[in-house]
Amino acid sequence: MKVVFIGTAGSAIAPGHNLPSILVNDTILLDCGEGVARFLADRELIDYIEYILLTHFHGDHITGFIGLAWYYWLKGVKDKINLIGPRGTREKLGGILSLLSGNPEKIFERFNIIEVEPGKRVGSVFTAKASHSIPALAYRVEIEGKSLCYTGDTAYSEEIVKLAKECDLLIHEATYPPGMEKKARLDGHSTPVIAAKVARKAKVKTLALIHLPYFKLGENIREIYLKAAKEIFPETIIPREYDTVTL
Repeated sequence: MKVVFIGTAGSAIAPGHNLPSILVNDTILLDCGEGVARFLADRELIDYIEYILLTHFHGDHITGFIGLAWYYWLKGVKDKINLIGPRGTREKLGGILSLLSGNPEKIFERFNIIEVEPGKRVGSVFTAKASHSIPALAYRVEIEGKSLCYTGDTAYSEEIVKLAKECDLLIHEATYPPGMEKKARLDGHSTPVIAAKVARKAKVKTLALIHLPYFKLGENIREIYLKAAKEIFPETIIPREYDTVTL
């Protein structure tokens, strides 16, 4: 399993950083933050996407979908792309796409939209409820004996601990700095400390921290976040844009 970190920043873009999106085996997208379409086009991968998994509908996780949808509509695709998301995916994205063309259903003709409830499975994709300020999903993807779990935005969640159990890679958000665990929980987010505790309890092999607030705190937070997480879960990494992890 090949995992490419297209975007690792949270909430807003920052120099050198895209918003959350992860590419798996060149065919699966986990969230669609700003920068996705250009990344895929530059690497001649845009026509190979088979699945798009959206965790929720906050702007930093879906802005990149607009460019992708427009491209697929204009060019046309031979096979429909599977668009998986929480309940309301068609309605919420349709409202945005209607501003582009006036007829979102024409754009949706390029997609097979699958709205899923937490705890449901779609092929090799498993879901759980994320603990966020709006309804949100976390995903587990299993391919050829390898597994990754992606949380999207979430506070500490026992459901995500179960979803991530013994996975090869846990990609966990860390929006707030260490020491702000209470504030993070109230806002439906995590810190590197919380993410590390989830990784340790789930007995995963590697933890990757993303959704870092570079726009507020700058690059220096990498050292602070990594130190705090490693004290609890030593097998922690903080990927940069376009870093690749092979499982």
